[in-house]
Amino acid sequence: MNNHLTKYRPGSIRELITLALPLMLGSMSFHLMLFCDRLILSKSSLASMNAAATVGLLLFLFSFLGVGAASIAEVFAGQHYGAKEYKKVARPIWQMIWFGFMLIIPFSLLGYLDFMLIHENLGQEAKDYFRFSTKTMFLSVINTALYAFYISRGKTKVATINTIAGNALNAVLAYLFVFGVDGYLEPQGLMGTAYATAASLLFQCIMLFMGFFNKYNRENFDTLNYKIDWRLFLNCIKVGLPNGIGNLFEIGGLAMIARHNAELGYSYLTIYTLTHNFLIVFAFYTDGLVKAIMAIASNAIGAKRPEIINKTVVSAIKLQVVMACVIFFPLVVFPEYTIKIFISTEADQYLVPLAIGAMIGTWIWFFIDGNTWILGAVLLSGGDTKFLMFTNSIFSWTFMVMPTLFFITNASHPSTAALVILPCYAVIMLIAYTIRFRLGKWKHKLV
Repeated sequence: MNNHLTKYRPGSIRELITLALPLMLGSMSFHLMLFCDRLILSKSSLASMNAAATVGLLLFLFSFLGVGAASIAEVFAGQHYGAKEYKKVARPIWQMIWFGFMLIIPFSLLGYLDFMLIHENLGQEAKDYFRFSTKTMFLSVINTALYAFYISRGKTKVATINTIAGNALNAVLAYLFVFGVDGYLEPQGLMGTAYATAASLLFQCIMLFMGFFNKYNRENFDTLNYKIDWRLFLNCIKVGLPNGIGNLFEIGGLAMIARHNAELGYSYLTIYTLTHNFLIVFAFYTDGLVKAIMAIASNAIGAKRPEIINKTVVSAIKLQVVMACVIFFPLVVFPEYTIKIFISTEADQYLVPLAIGAMIGTWIWFFIDGNTWILGAVLLSGGDTKFLMFTNSIFSWTFMVMPTLFFITNASHPSTAALVILPCYAVIMLIAYTIRFRLGKWKHKLV
């Protein structure tokens, strides 16, 4: 069996594009799904859009604890594949599938803390949305593990097709549920997007399992070996959980900022939500690029060819520069037109000039943070997750959350934090990741 990820030279721009492009399309469909949900809700009411964005951060906060841990399955599977240990590729996938099932009860119980986690200004509908969504979060963890099976072997098109299909289903259902169908279905408002997301996650899970169990995968990768290997399970958790904890602290900081914005008032929360909306739109690029880098890097470590990784990093940075040039126009050159996609009513037009500075800060953040995660993908592929945990946890609160809470409380302009704090935080993170990458402690085999 040929274990090359693509037909192109390892680490080249062509290989990276071949792997990343399908993943970007899949991730784009996911982020467009979130974007469409927010857009649909904004046409219903900006209050619903703000609630979806704020509660959505909380959901990401807790689900990323599981998803961040489960994503390590791609590293373990990729290293086995690179080492030509094909019968072992599915073993770490199964460990993280079981991990997802184990999270059903904790995630469900989390929903009953809505009285503590959801600000009263967001209303009862936001609490209902949070409580329902926590019951289906475990599916995101299982899907992450199953997607890792395909991505770690360079089969990114399979993952992409499934993702796009699931997110297309979500978009259609979200529209129908939010606005209703005259004579058949009452408008569900914010809860409609929760129902649509749950249906999409379940659909993707079923389709991924069907491919996972097909004859080829059963015979070549032993995908029916579903038993829990407690030693491997704990090793995956040991390496993967720090990544999830790092995500927990960073996204928790963003959730804290969102909650504080809700206390400060409508203008602050809306501009914060707009910034977050556009980060969602363009995050597909970084997300797809990072997953492709992880596939290449983990395979290269398994094959004991670390020189491929340096080539991959250079190729990825070039692609990041190209994308930054593309989104420079909607966020920096013509920000007022971009902002008006969401702000369509005369009563809210005063928000447009307030949000322009936030759009510029969003572009700077995207460019710098993308380069940080290029290096982060390599560190993750080598299992250097404790560094990621401590850096993301400590730096995010020290250099992003606390300064932002200070600025949005004491500064008169709602976009000050996005324009000043986020870019400075991104620079600090990039410096830290660059130093760690150059130290080379990630160059070891986990399996």
